[in-house]
Amino acid sequence: MSSGPRYKNYVLVILMLVYASNYLDRSIVAVISPGIKADLGLSDTQLGMLKGLAFAVFYSVFSLPVAWLADRWHRVNIIAISIALWSVFTTVAAFTTNFVQLLLLRIGVGIGEAGGVAPGHSLIADYFAPEERARALGFYMLGISLGDAVAFLIGGWVLQEFGWRNVFLVIGIPGLILAAILKLTVREPVRVADKIALSSNENAKETSETTFGFLEGFSQMLRIPSYRLLIFATMCATFAANSVAYWQVDYFARSFDLTFTEITVPMAVISIITFGSGAYLGGVACDFFSVKTKAAYGFVPAAGIIPAAVFGPLFAFAPTPFWAFLSLAILAFTFSFFYGPVLAGAQFLAPIRLRALASSILVSSVMLVGVGLGPLVVGIISDVIANRYGEVLSLKIALSLVAIPVLLATVLYVLAGKAVANHHGKS
Repeated sequence: MSSGPRYKNYVLVILMLVYASNYLDRSIVAVISPGIKADLGLSDTQLGMLKGLAFAVFYSVFSLPVAWLADRWHRVNIIAISIALWSVFTTVAAFTTNFVQLLLLRIGVGIGEAGGVAPGHSLIADYFAPEERARALGFYMLGISLGDAVAFLIGGWVLQEFGWRNVFLVIGIPGLILAAILKLTVREPVRVADKIALSSNENAKETSETTFGFLEGFSQMLRIPSYRLLIFATMCATFAANSVAYWQVDYFARSFDLTFTEITVPMAVISIITFGSGAYLGGVACDFFSVKTKAAYGFVPAAGIIPAAVFGPLFAFAPTPFWAFLSLAILAFTFSFFYGPVLAGAQFLAPIRLRALASSILVSSVMLVGVGLGPLVVGIISDVIANRYGEVLSLKIALSLVAIPVLLATVLYVLAGKAVANHHGKS
């Protein structure tokens, strides 16, 4: 490793805060969407586009070449530039007056955030040894819970007191400060090869000197069967997770007589405690079991997500706010458990010069399906059946269907775990 444990832990904290800012700016529309819907007169389908598709498509497209660049250039600089971009687009969203303007700015946020995640995963892979990575990446994923908590607490209160436009101002400007801190205090580490660096060529090891063109590297990763299975499984898992996450505020606002702060404050607590603990414990469990078998990269996520097949429908049709929040807390835990193992699995399977690209292919794929299509499909289903069932029940029915992708994800994670173990055994 290129530095001592105290400094690498500092870097990990900074990268986690960067991810928190990333997730805050990404998810804030889902928190304040009731205010946007009322003010601009949007349909659920339009809200689904703002929450997911507009962001996810451009994020997915731009993240791949940026990740390829990150495998060759200064990753800290790439992340700092990305933070500044997404923060500016978020801030400007405060001045929008219609759906098209807001849609275009959400596209801008997606382009900016394309450079914020994969280079961070690559940095962590160089700062932390293979046996520490799932835990480190699990801690990194706490950025989701922190970003969510800030979105719920600040977004809910500012929305209620000052309107949805001011929310964008409050959360956008601090990102510029974070970009400066990252640039001034985080060092670019030497790219260190694993003791065991797997490639898609099962008869050869890649060294730290091996380089790949973009298309060659893309093809190299997708030829790994276990890597493909991890991607497909996580597509299904994030489709279900984001279907709930991006519609939970709307669900509570329509289903129960609660103020925005009565909705968002419990959600902030849930995000910090249950989602945060699930993300970290998933990484800890994977580090523990992966010493015994590399199948843990798939088996741990499978065990973690299966309860969502039950608690998804229970959340959608909860009779009171108490039972809804309780079901949501369990969902937050189970939906966070797979992140650390899956991200560590991608780094484990990738050759040293493809780590950022491997992470980006995974993240952009699941972003396109999970964030891009999950919230949109829920919105479309809700709109299509709203005339028959009403706005409240139609959203509940749409949310209850998350059990389907959860079951599919479970099966695919089990297959992925077997494939990783088989790949490792042959190498």
